[in-house]
Amino acid sequence: MRRPRLSFRLVFLLLGAFTVASMTVPSEAAAQSARRGSVHAAGKPGRSGKKAVRRTPRRGTVHHTHHVVHHRVHPWARRGPTIWVWHPVGWFVTTLATTAIIVSIVDDGGEETSSGNVYYDEGVYYEKTEDGYKVIPPPEGAQIPSLPEGYTSVEAGGQDYGYYQGDFYVEAANGEYVVTSAPLGAIVPYIPDDADEREGADGTTYTYNGITYQPVSLNGDTSYVVSSTS
Repeated sequence: MRRPRLSFRLVFLLLGAFTVASMTVPSEAAAQSARRGSVHAAGKPGRSGKKAVRRTPRRGTVHHTHHVVHHRVHPWARRGPTIWVWHPVGWFVTTLATTAIIVSIVDDGGEETSSGNVYYDEGVYYEKTEDGYKVIPPPEGAQIPSLPEGYTSVEAGGQDYGYYQGDFYVEAANGEYVVTSAPLGAIVPYIPDDADEREGADGTTYTYNGITYQPVSLNGDTSYVVSSTS
């Protein structure tokens, strides 16, 4: 007696149906993984209630990046936060950004007056000239509404300071920030690139805008202590 046989066509159709079914039905593990991925992508809500987006900071010289980066190897150790508009004292520009504001000066009694021709924008102070604007050291007592992005908090003599590119600030009673003289003994993570390097009996020192710094090793990193002012 001849045994019945399945045709090749029928076997092919059965195998195709099984393959399609296995492709269209995801495993429970895959479904859980997809759900977990969607939660991570959403992020956590911030203070404003909006979901925050986590950004990966870039390394090296990146325009308009305000993250403070500490470099461990001299001479790069003294490089500060890389930003878009910061210029050293003596720099000249023909025009200012629309975000620049006229600086007000606060005296020892707390009285506030307009400087008239001193402007501030993102950590840089400019004095108006006939041809444009020249970068100047910040006048002591200059008041700004908020600290520049990328500032560092430092402490000296029991007082908290905001530090940015060689300038020191203290918080005023009205919540704004006032330029103050550099406190002796303050330790900062970097100094401006344009600081003058000198070799003397006490070793290497750096001077910028009348402030002298000495390099020190702190937790394996190079930092700088304010040793004198003029």
